[in-house]
Amino acid sequence: MKCFVSYLIVLMLGLLISGGVCYAENSIDIGISEEEVIALIGEPLGRAVSDNTTILQYSSFRIILKDDKVVESLENKVKEPSAIFVEQKSTKIELNIPVIKKTTSTYESLKKEVKKYKKIRTINEKGKSVKLDSLLVPGEVTIIDFYADWCGPCKKISPKLEEFVRKYKDVYLRKVNIVNWKTPVVKQFKIESVPHVRVYDEDGNMVGEPTSSYKNVEWYLEKITKENK
Repeated sequence: MKCFVSYLIVLMLGLLISGGVCYAENSIDIGISEEEVIALIGEPLGRAVSDNTTILQYSSFRIILKDDKVVESLENKVKEPSAIFVEQKSTKIELNIPVIKKTTSTYESLKKEVKKYKKIRTINEKGKSVKLDSLLVPGEVTIIDFYADWCGPCKKISPKLEEFVRKYKDVYLRKVNIVNWKTPVVKQFKIESVPHVRVYDEDGNMVGEPTSSYKNVEWYLEKITKENK
């Protein structure tokens, strides 16, 4: 499957233009901690945690840590220049990609990490705000179903969404309980009705518009499948 490269590069460029961020060239050693990684190359664009494994997502690579120790890096499969230059008024800002030591097989390693994610997961945090990156499965298609226990239509669409997870091998479902209309997660995602279902592709881009129809969800999934052939 494809990874998050397009989305992440756009996000990084947005940060460069708005805040004038610049990374110096550094090397990452096997065995150092997450804190030491961040101290060397800055905060990651995304972070996923499963059991004792943490994946730090940067613009052109991922760093995998187990028990808070770097064990390997995963390079995104795109050809990029060693530096990205962004014009900001009259000043040029240079982004140097850090040198990663001991790079191993990217595809197989990523697949092993993805297997640790549950196909269907319910998030019931009493309507608190959630980080979108924590809901998305790296390199896979993710359905996010914002629902409420008191919502009748939500109960009807739920089995259909779970059926899609079984039908499509690389599709994951995340169910977020909004609790009520005044909770932070409702304001965060501007939810005006439930069910409120979103589909994100392998690059972390939302496909189509939020919907309450399982037929629209299926159409989005078919669209992604055709584009990947």
